[in-house]
Amino acid sequence: MDKNRKDYKKLSLHLNVVFFASLFISVLFVAGIPCIPIGAKKSTFLMVFGIVGTAVGFYGTPLMWVYYGSLKKSMTVLEQIFVNGVTNVIKLASINNLPEVQMRSKLNYMIRRGYLTDVIIVQDQIVSTSEGKIQVETTTAETVSCPYCNAKVKVFNGKGVCEYCRSIFTVSEAHQNESARGQSAR
Repeated sequence: MDKNRKDYKKLSLHLNVVFFASLFISVLFVAGIPCIPIGAKKSTFLMVFGIVGTAVGFYGTPLMWVYYGSLKKSMTVLEQIFVNGVTNVIKLASINNLPEVQMRSKLNYMIRRGYLTDVIIVQDQIVSTSEGKIQVETTTAETVSCPYCNAKVKVFNGKGVCEYCRSIFTVSEAHQNESARGQSAR
């Protein structure tokens, strides 16, 4: 994927901010628990910090990590569109194991937030509003093994992104690796 795309940069930045905020709130929760009894003996401020940190962490940690996971899924959808060339909403829904209605909702959310720019959804297709960025999909999917971690990956238009190790590869690389594995197994 072109890492200079403004939508990729925006989502990547937001993803990093949410990751560090989630991590901070998780640490706040863990650190807040021992601050309560220690603060009760030594410092009122430390005890209040412990209570607030524990409460914010207890409620905020799961919410932030779920939000982070949702953003990671949006990054995966962005890669499926721009690396794999999947522009059919129904195929995107199938690849991501989502109902079509949820995929449309996710795509509309990504467009509203600026994570997916210069496109519109026309019937079942994601179509570029500026020339030459996205072509209407006409190819079918192929499942291959990732050449790096051997996970099964659906590949469109000759390129794939492994959802496990995040490697970007071509179908020919995957086939070469599969034939090399087959020869070494003999």
